[in-house]
Amino acid sequence: MSEIDLPPNETYINNLCKKVPIIENIFRKGEIEKSFNDFENELLLLNNNDNQLEIKIKNWRESFKSNIKINEIIKSFREEDYKNDLKIQQDIKKKLKSIVQFIIKNTDESIIIILIPQLIKSILLYIGFIRIILFSQTTAITDANKEIEIKELHEIIKESIHFISNNIKSLQPLQAKEDFNGIDLILKSDISIYPIDYRLINGRPFLSRSQCDGCIQDLETDYYPEVLVPVRDYPIIFRVDGQCIRQSPISEHALGRIYSFKLDPITNCVGQFLSDQLSLKVKLSNASTSFKNKSISIRVFSILHYDDNNNNNYEIQLGNNIDNVKIISDVDHEFNIINDHSYNLIKLLNIKPPFKCGYSGTTIGFSKDLGTDPILNIRHKLQKPTSTLTTDISGRILFVEIIVK
Repeated sequence: MSEIDLPPNETYINNLCKKVPIIENIFRKGEIEKSFNDFENELLLLNNNDNQLEIKIKNWRESFKSNIKINEIIKSFREEDYKNDLKIQQDIKKKLKSIVQFIIKNTDESIIIILIPQLIKSILLYIGFIRIILFSQTTAITDANKEIEIKELHEIIKESIHFISNNIKSLQPLQAKEDFNGIDLILKSDISIYPIDYRLINGRPFLSRSQCDGCIQDLETDYYPEVLVPVRDYPIIFRVDGQCIRQSPISEHALGRIYSFKLDPITNCVGQFLSDQLSLKVKLSNASTSFKNKSISIRVFSILHYDDNNNNNYEIQLGNNIDNVKIISDVDHEFNIINDHSYNLIKLLNIKPPFKCGYSGTTIGFSKDLGTDPILNIRHKLQKPTSTLTTDISGRILFVEIIVK
């Protein structure tokens, strides 16, 4: 199957609650109580063969039961008018948020890894309820209050990702996938980054062909990995895993860069070296008709060495269109996940602090001179690490998002 034939995996942002059972079940009539009882029972069943850890788990569990009253949360949901009563909703929200914050702030380092699955579920419970507050047709919430809720949701997602990423760095990808179901939905649930009226489409990942073998005269300099942007009648955000993107063939061949990245569980992407130029062919099917009157913007999510005194911009070119954007858009778009699997990359490249991770600025909407197969080029002039073997590498690009509206 060719690169562009791979079918995309579409995530309906508006129905994100249905992607993980615990979010879906909590708001089904008659299943709210069961969902919370199951959550509490899972905490009761936590155990470890190590006697000292078992004592710590037991003590933590007792502290949790003393501070968090699951029965009170269930009782609030039993109120007939909870979907219409803002006071009851705020009370439920406060209690759900307290579960997340209790796990984050009251967990001994030696048992954190055991409790992260429950932390993920508690975050998804909170996210699911906030989405009910914001988008239920029966909820009378003002636009100003919606903005407040979206901002608060963004902050708790950032806090949770920071905590999780600092405590799962030793996990293997398969273990993270099996034990931490739904972890990659946390970032996707940030409504300030993924607005409710967009649909996120994950392109099927593939590995860009290596240019490290053979002689330099045999390089496929005309080769560009291809992705086909799907046509929809609504705004979309099309995510491309960094592993699909091509480095400069001459640079890749000269340095022999083959690095087997581990899957990052929070973004569910593998990524690519952040070299001086990365390229991708963006195929726009029936561009003259299907994409007529639509604009296309680009943003990047990367982990990198970042020096505020340097030129920390990406030059992003799509066809004949060029724009410059900040590599990290602003403090709200910065996420701490560098202590995850990318840590080994940073050590390998001898990249010095400070490190940053997050979304770049979004380019202006490109709509002219795109053609049907424009080449996407991403360039930067970041400070280089000191390693002489990887002189043009500054970090790791996890994914690119193509925004069509």
